[in-house]
This record gives sequence, structure tokens and C-alpha cells, in this order.
Amino acid sequence: ITALLCKVVEEGGGKSAAIKNVRIAGKTGTAQRIKEGVKGYVPGLYISSFVGFITDRKPNLLCFVTVDSPKGVYYGSQVAAPIFKNIMNRILNLGENPWSDMVAEDIKPESSDTTAILPDMKKLNIDDAILKLKEIGLNPVVVGDSSIVEKQFPLPGAELNKGTEVTLYSTIIISKKSRIKVPNLKGKSMRDAVQRLVQSNLGVIVKGSGKVKSQVPVAGTVVKFGTTCTIVCFNN
Repeated sequence: ITALLCKVVEEGGGKSAAIKNVRIAGKTGTAQRIKEGVKGYVPGLYISSFVGFITDRKPNLLCFVTVDSPKGVYYGSQVAAPIFKNIMNRILNLGENPWSDMVAEDIKPESSDTTAILPDMKKLNIDDAILKLKEIGLNPVVVGDSSIVEKQFPLPGAELNKGTEVTLYSTIIISKKSRIKVPNLKGKSMRDAVQRLVQSNLGVIVKGSGKVKSQVPVAGTVVKFGTTCTIVCFNN
């Protein structure tokens, strides 16, 4: 079954979910939307979906995307599969995790007028890394006060829009004995807040959706490496 689902992504209707050098098994779905409380379907409304999992990483990682009543095109292959790809690609580039062993050297995307391919900054002098990122249109942010880049976020090989922040972690910050100041997340989107916490080597629990209303611990609190922070969000 897995081999058949891989063919869906590699040769069939799920091609828009494919990620280079990552073997994905998946299936698209397109269904008419049922009427509420009565029999039948709502004319012109659909539910688009894609479910897939990575087969060549341990542990396997599965993601299900469903889009209720998309406007315009409504096939799962056109609506949900690209979202699946973006989510999975994002997870694979979150930093050190069980799925971060992508073979980046085999991926050779090309930069464009609006995007840049993130190079490997590890072990570079901080000043040299900052200059290199600015030259390709990316915005470097330094965490820590050492002179050498120990880690970076996102990972090398990621294709980023120009102007995107790239965090360079100097040696001192990545020690598990380090203490980290919790960033101010209030008013930020849920996505930006989660990214900021991950960049700061902090865990995260999300309650609600939308923009951040409150956070625990509060901004400025000094905590241990890996501390889990809770953000409460609300829709505007």
C-alpha cells in the first residue's frame, strides 16, 4: 500500500505534495459538501483534502490537510496537496528534530529575484556570516555573544523570500546549561510566535488561534534552555 501511495505523489495526482529527496506517500481527496441537517449536497461547495506521510524518516511523520469550501479550484491535488508540502517542508526545516536529516547537498535549487537559497553558516565567524546573508538579501539575527556560528535557523538549503530573518546562534547560546530570555510575543501572529520560540530553543504550547493575547512565562523572564512556554491566542 505504501508503494502505491508513493506513486500517487511521484507519478500521479499528488505531485504538488512532493519534496525533493524526501519519499512521501499520500492520497488526494475531493468531496461534495453535505447539507447541514438534511439529505443531499450543497451545490458548488466541496471539501478538498490530502493525507500523506514521510516513509524514509524515523519516526514516520504524517499530516492531514482538509480545506472546507475552497473558492475557485477545489480538487485536493490543487488545493490541499501544496499546503501539505509547505507544512512538511517547514517541519523538516525547524532545526534539530528526528526528521531533520535531509540530504541538503543533493538539493540544488536556484535563487531568483525574490528568493534566496540559504547557505550553511555553521562554524563561520559571526561578522562573515552576517555579511554573507545580507549579500543575498536575507536579514540576519544573532542570538548569543560568541564569535562563531554554532547553529542556524532555518536549515541550510531552504529557499527563502528575500528579507526573511535568519537566526544565527553563537556557541554560548546552544549549551543546555544556558539560560534564555523569553521574547515578547504579544500581538504577534501564532505562526510568528511559534517560530520565535523555536528559534530561541524554547518549547511551545499553543491555546487558541490568531494573534497572541498573553504568554507564560511573561516577556523578559530568564528561563532554562528548552523551557516550554504557553501562548494564548485569539482571533481578531
